[in-house]
Amino acid sequence: MVLRLLGILLALLALHFGYQIAAPAINNTLLEGKMKDIVKNRGLREEREMIRDTMAFAQDKNIPLKKSQLNVRLENGRATIAAAYEVDAKVLFYTKHYRFYPASSPSASLQPRVHGVHAR
Repeated sequence: MVLRLLGILLALLALHFGYQIAAPAINNTLLEGKMKDIVKNRGLREEREMIRDTMAFAQDKNIPLKKSQLNVRLENGRATIAAAYEVDAKVLFYTKHYRFYPASSPSASLQPRVHGVHAR
């Protein structure tokens, strides 16, 4: 009985720590989806409104994104949104550093390029 409870507790702790490490990547995927949605349903929105909506979503999801890290372009009737930010995920003594480059389209990405190929 005690061993079973200890096993369940250990499994729950593993899930919790795993989520803490994976949460930034999950939030980045949600942010990228929201960027695509904002561009797709742009209508008559101006650049300022697109920035406001993106920043509101980032704040709601606790994504450490600043306005200076966000790039919105309106060219020839097309809109693109891109960002670049960093975040650290800490679990006890382990720290994982992430760099994210979410964008509404691959051509709009702010990811650094080396000789025309995305840096890894």
